[in-house]
Amino acid sequence: MTQDYEICRGVWESKIPVEFVLESDEVLEQPKPFFAMLPRVSYFPLILPKVINYFTSTCEDLSLEQDKLWLKYSGQPIKMYYPIGVLFDMMKTDDLLPWTISLRTKDAPANSGNIGKDALESMFMQSLKEADYLRRKAEIISSMRSDDHKQLWRGIAQDNFDEFWSVNKKLVDSSEKVAHLPIRLYKIGFPMCQIPLSPSSSSSPSLLSDALHSLDSSLDLSTHSIISHGVEVPLDSTLSWLAQNVSYPDNFVHLVAVPK
Repeated sequence: MTQDYEICRGVWESKIPVEFVLESDEVLEQPKPFFAMLPRVSYFPLILPKVINYFTSTCEDLSLEQDKLWLKYSGQPIKMYYPIGVLFDMMKTDDLLPWTISLRTKDAPANSGNIGKDALESMFMQSLKEADYLRRKAEIISSMRSDDHKQLWRGIAQDNFDEFWSVNKKLVDSSEKVAHLPIRLYKIGFPMCQIPLSPSSSSSPSLLSDALHSLDSSLDLSTHSIISHGVEVPLDSTLSWLAQNVSYPDNFVHLVAVPK
């Protein structure tokens, strides 16, 4: 199954309006919020330098260190190692925009989810390797040059679709047999689910509905919708089509089960 270029490009270019509000006792007067349109496929640690620069230039004598900051929405810390789009689909329970996020400077909980850019890069590359291992036992990514790995990260860090996909297309090439498909399921209040999923069963393409039962047999599809990139995914979608067209840059399909 070949990729649909327009869908892949549209997934990459999808953005979320976000409002960052500084919560700090280091300033006498709260500064105006920072607004940004953030790519769903990106990560908060890649955006935070701009946010920090805004608040430190607005507030005199304010010093912010990224490794000591954490983000909060609706009383819950934001796990910054997840893609922004996944976090939005998981945490946002209303239709109000922009998404208002608090930037906190103190009292970070143990599960604050803070992570630096270097650690994020390592986690991102590890996810790419894991996805390739599921597909082809890591045959492709292990044969790539170091420059290719750097280009993949540079593409996501700089929001450059063409730079990223000129390398990533080798990892998702559908002309070779795929063993398993990289798919993850999220449900609020539960750990992320992931198991090896075959692209076909008994010579028929595997469907999303079958995969969901394997991922979480307790999931009631009459009371939950399956969301990816802010869109409800039809249950009769084939897993191969999803993997080719709506994967995030880490080459995993990230699905979120939300109550109807």
